[in-house]
Amino acid sequence: MNYPTQPTNRPINQTNLFGFKKYFTIFKDLYNKNLFPNKILLSGISGLGKATFAYHFINFALSINEKNNYNFLDFKINNLNRSFHLIQKNTHPNFFLIDLIEDQQSIDINQVRNMINYSNKTTFNLNKKFILIDNVENLNVFSVNALLKIIEQPNDNTSYILIHDSSKPIVQTLKSRCIEFKILFSNKEKKDITKKLFEQNLITNHLEILDNLTSYYDSPGFLLKLYNIILEDNDLKDAINCDDFLVKFINVYKNNIKHSNFALLRNILEFSIYKKLINSKNKTNIYLLYSRLIDKIDVSIKYNLDLNNLFFEINKNYLDAK
Repeated sequence: MNYPTQPTNRPINQTNLFGFKKYFTIFKDLYNKNLFPNKILLSGISGLGKATFAYHFINFALSINEKNNYNFLDFKINNLNRSFHLIQKNTHPNFFLIDLIEDQQSIDINQVRNMINYSNKTTFNLNKKFILIDNVENLNVFSVNALLKIIEQPNDNTSYILIHDSSKPIVQTLKSRCIEFKILFSNKEKKDITKKLFEQNLITNHLEILDNLTSYYDSPGFLLKLYNIILEDNDLKDAINCDDFLVKFINVYKNNIKHSNFALLRNILEFSIYKKLINSKNKTNIYLLYSRLIDKIDVSIKYNLDLNNLFFEINKNYLDAK
């Protein structure tokens, strides 16, 4: 499977890991004691860094005997590390990636079949193989069924790491076959991670808009995406509150909204409902309207539906709700 060149902000390219010390320590101890599970589910809201953490741990495991191996003290991948570059090129003999391909709505069965063929091959140098499945909530019914068959009895020398956005459901039988690690951070931890991410990306301007658009439920990765969206359009920089930003966001992207922007739209709606509920006297009606809009967004993503009715309802019904 040939994947497009990954942008520099993708998890596969991140050499720094923030906020995962306790989780990494657990995984490292299990691995060093030969107790590392062969089926792991990392679940949590989008943007916490679950995939970045998975890539870092996999680099730690694959580069133990390599030059420029993983820096556990600083939680950092060495830019000169051989495994790091092989994984980036999708050519590492002991690593296989399944992910949602850009502009596709689901992970199809052919991707899983390619993985099954790979898993049946002997590992290079008899080392452990890692199969990373990101965005597992986007597996379609056929790919889920194929995956269930292979992970029910995996090879002893192969570990599957599944990444799940917990705001979206997955098949319970898939979840039950894995050991789940729920990735959770306190509000303070998320703020610390966000600060480090912004410092890493040399972000110093236009930060005041984030103060009006953030809530307890934000993730560091989402805030970074939101900031980059703001930088792309001058109108978004001038938004005075969540509702104003929502209107401007729709006007900017209604004719060119991609899968990633659907996720942003969903989260911006969550921001807006959070702010509205605080001051509303009719919380039930607002939440019911919000739930209906979220359902419409999810259906639009799944079936690639026309967005005009969705945008009309947001503009005319939701924004005027009290």
